[in-house]
Amino acid sequence: MTQNSYEAGTGALHVEEITVEEAWRRLDAEARLVLNISGEEFRTRWMAGEFREHDDPKVAQLAILLPDAW
Repeated sequence: MTQNSYEAGTGALHVEEITVEEAWRRLDAEARLVLNISGEEFRTRWMAGEFREHDDPKVAQLAILLPDAW
């Protein structure tokens, strides 16, 4: 994992590079916390379109974590 930081007030973004495996671990942990399902189940259901009409911003935040969805 590579981390870059910034000084407060500079307008710079914090960037953290992670491995694909770490991305899946994070997705899995968040999906279990937010929806009580695994990351793989979330991915399957997301790709099938099951969350298209879902208004909860937490679902969109989970989708952003999908390593292969974009």
